Amino acid sequence: MIDSFSEDMVSLGTRSFWKPTSGIDDPAKQQIIKLSGYINIVLQAAHYRSNGNFWQRIFGGSDQITLTSQVTYQTGGDTIAAAVVQDARTVKANRSHYLGVGRNVALKVPADADGLELRVEISAVEDDKLQAMLSFLNTEEYQKPLELAAPVVGQILAISSLVKKLTSKIAPQKRLEATYPGIISSAPDPLPLQNSKLLAGYLILISSSDDDERILDAIDTSKLSVLGDGLKYGNQPVQNTYIIYNISVDSVRGITPKSAWYQKFQEAVRKLDDLYTKEEEKWEGVYGEAISLSQQGGAILDSDPMYIPSEKVNLKRANLGEIKRLYDEWMDKSRGQSFAGTSGEQKLSSFLPAAMAASIDFADETVAEFSRNIESYSSALADAGLTLSWEQ
Repeated sequence: MIDSFSEDMVSLGTRSFWKPTSGIDDPAKQQIIKLSGYINIVLQAAHYRSNGNFWQRIFGGSDQITLTSQVTYQTGGDTIAAAVVQDARTVKANRSHYLGVGRNVALKVPADADGLELRVEISAVEDDKLQAMLSFLNTEEYQKPLELAAPVVGQILAISSLVKKLTSKIAPQKRLEATYPGIISSAPDPLPLQNSKLLAGYLILISSSDDDERILDAIDTSKLSVLGDGLKYGNQPVQNTYIIYNISVDSVRGITPKSAWYQKFQEAVRKLDDLYTKEEEKWEGVYGEAISLSQQGGAILDSDPMYIPSEKVNLKRANLGEIKRLYDEWMDKSRGQSFAGTSGEQKLSSFLPAAMAASIDFADETVAEFSRNIESYSSALADAGLTLSWEQ
């Protein structure tokens, strides 16, 4: 099996390879399918090999280098690009250098895009003033990973604009430049590598311009391995300039406590506190108001770009489930008759205000299905180290 990507996606003599982060050494099983979860991309490692010019090889010297990355979220006609200076430093010429990076370049981005294009450049900078400006951008404040939260997107666009203006001035001194389209499709592809699909695992970009050993001409990818911040071939450190991305997918995101929809969901649950102070004939009205507030929260959630549709439904279902649970406990205590004691095969719509049931996505689920779906979502959150709570 050939693990290298097609040559038409790279430039400046750069080759691209894929390796699994787990034991599943099959690209077809690591393809990221649209709406399957949330994508994380870490720029895990970078290695720069300075060959030095004629005078540097004789007398020594240094290179001023800059490592920049860009992730572009592409869906339909919309794009959001996060360009960042990941490193800017002075290194000794005619030597190899490991650049400690290990930063998120994309953080829990929904797999609802057509693709996440990855671009990376390592450039030598000869202008001291330009290097100073790039070094200024090489701080945590300006290293925002790609996210779709509205407040963050504005910051990302502003930083990206500045980075692009500065790096456009250093194009003639590029040492490594590579682009990978990262296509996200709706169906599995038997040849995802050759067709530029985005995969979970290590994306390795190796410069062939300094390939003195010519290992890239007949490379055996089974001998490539990623160990910490370095790349080895046959247990020997690879000396070429290279970049390593670590790409993973989370199946769930979980709650966002500061979001408007979460606060509305909280308000819906807390509305049931009125049961303790209202007369019995008003209990049903309190229950209806709580469900109405939950629906309002769901409407706000529907417009949140940070969530895939399936998790939006799960969050709405879980909030309504909590409202039902609390109301049933109250009815058990007060009347001894509850939703929980009814047949699991009854439709959920039977226990919702008639005017609201039609607008709830899962109203036609049976009580048993409704409960199982909430439990399944809670288990998925627990597996990811997350909790579902309306009290944060």
